[in-house]
Amino acid sequence: MKIRTSNFRLAMLTDWRDFKEENESLADFKDRFSIWICVFDDTNEISNWKAQQVQSVLFAEQWFSNIQSNPEQWIIDNTH
Repeated sequence: MKIRTSNFRLAMLTDWRDFKEENESLADFKDRFSIWICVFDDTNEISNWKAQQVQSVLFAEQWFSNIQSNPEQWIIDNTH
């Protein structure tokens, strides 16, 4: 658990805050994405963990598709 919260590179791989809707309350966002913003020992501690995992796969698929369509531009746009 310590490595998940103290390792900057690992933490950035699991940072889903960009998916918070502009007018979404923090409580609603936490309910929708708690698997990514909470520390837990067992997935059963998250009531809707399966739905959150499925949504994560869909977001990852979209992310990889965007990069695959123009990887050079993605690297230019996302490295500073």
